[in-house]
Amino acid sequence: MTADPTSRSYYVRVKGSAEDAIKAPGFKRVSLFRPSLLVTTNIRYGLQDRIVQTLFPALAWLLPRSWHQIKIEDLARAMRINAERPAADGVEALTYAHFMALGEARA
Repeated sequence: MTADPTSRSYYVRVKGSAEDAIKAPGFKRVSLFRPSLLVTTNIRYGLQDRIVQTLFPALAWLLPRSWHQIKIEDLARAMRINAERPAADGVEALTYAHFMALGEARA
């Protein structure tokens, strides 16, 4: 959900550096997708992934909306819809609320 090349967190710092590298060439439009927990049908990272994928849905109502989980299929759909829609030039960072709005716009 966050990306900051100056963060003390390695993961957030790497994401921030990657986003900066994507912005650097000066593309006309850049869409940065920042999901929270990706829901997949496979457990990819062992016990920790299994625990998070099991507990997160039960606790999500306590968390801010931007921290809600999203199925990879829904994220992919939002990415496609976003790429196909007219948008202003520049850099946009999209989070859970944007993904859901894009999904509703297709209906």
